[in-house]
Amino acid sequence: MVGGDDSQSARAAAGQFGDPRLSYFWDADRCSGVAWSVHYQKQFADLFVNSLPPKSDLRSRIKLWMEHPETQPMWDVAYFFKRGAKWSDPLPAPDAWTKQFGYRNDPSTGESSGTFLRYNSIGALAPSTWTAEFEAGFDLIEK
Repeated sequence: MVGGDDSQSARAAAGQFGDPRLSYFWDADRCSGVAWSVHYQKQFADLFVNSLPPKSDLRSRIKLWMEHPETQPMWDVAYFFKRGAKWSDPLPAPDAWTKQFGYRNDPSTGESSGTFLRYNSIGALAPSTWTAEFEAGFDLIEK
């Protein structure tokens, strides 16, 4: 979540992805982000840190995520689960995930893209878009 996020922008963003398998909602109190972060963040944070260049500014931010997931939730991450995942406590392990680290918006076209780390490319940040990331994640879990 970033400054300017609100219920209206969440509804507008939800229209970007016309896929019935995707849930998109506004969580004003950030309850879901915190719950997911507490459960998954420490599991994946070491992978994230180790995928970055040694002098990356993101390393300190990720270390905060690891130390304080309740107050420093990780945003811009998607987890993918195969049909039949058992939703209980603890949460199921994702079959795939992707985390956006960089963001770019081309003002001339309005298209956005970013730099992503994926479950299958540890150690390599790759340019992509959320549309491509969701397509790849859904393709994997439907096999």
